[in-house]
Amino acid sequence: MVKRKKTEKPTNVKIMNELSIKELGFFQDKKFLWPLTISVFSFLIAILSIVISLNIHSPFDLEVFASGTYIIRVYPEDHNETFLPTFIIPMEFINHGKQAGVITNIFLNVTVDETKAEYEPKYVIDLKAYLEGDPWKINEISERPFHQFGVSGETTLPMDIIFSPNLHKSYVLLEKGEYVLEIFVSTSKNPEPVLSRKLEFKINDKKLEPILNDNIVYVRSPEGYDILYEK
Repeated sequence: MVKRKKTEKPTNVKIMNELSIKELGFFQDKKFLWPLTISVFSFLIAILSIVISLNIHSPFDLEVFASGTYIIRVYPEDHNETFLPTFIIPMEFINHGKQAGVITNIFLNVTVDETKAEYEPKYVIDLKAYLEGDPWKINEISERPFHQFGVSGETTLPMDIIFSPNLHKSYVLLEKGEYVLEIFVSTSKNPEPVLSRKLEFKINDKKLEPILNDNIVYVRSPEGYDILYEK
């Protein structure tokens, strides 16, 4: 009788080449992991430092905010029957940048229907004291004449400014119509005037009457109004 040899199943043997053996030894050896971890961590810290440095030195970035204006009537000494609007605008100067900047000038371009005029900043006032006192004694309650001022980095600076017409150039009459107030601002970053905010509203008989009767009226842009002071 012929005996048959027992066939054995082949055993799967994973043969590692020299490179695989070196890689396995590298990761099993914790001595190499610490320097690698420290190197990666140092690299991330360097990237973060660069990003922070760029953010710290971000330039002066101004936004001007205003949502409406107070309107009072005034008249030139030589035009007793001609009423002109004076605008008191609560404004916020918002610097989104890290670096400080300077507001060198502000003015309004006022358009009533087809008539245009330039308005200049006259006074920076305490609006609360102004409304609680006699609003027509502007010189007595004004904190200071308007002049250039600075805005620190990442700061919001509120300011209430009285704008009056330059009568040597042109002026608009206080009357019914479509009003457009364009606020132009010059800064240390942009010496040329830049249109920074536009207020648009309509004055009708309902709004005009209280102003002509020596009331202080706040007009919101684009719509709405409030009588805040009644004489």
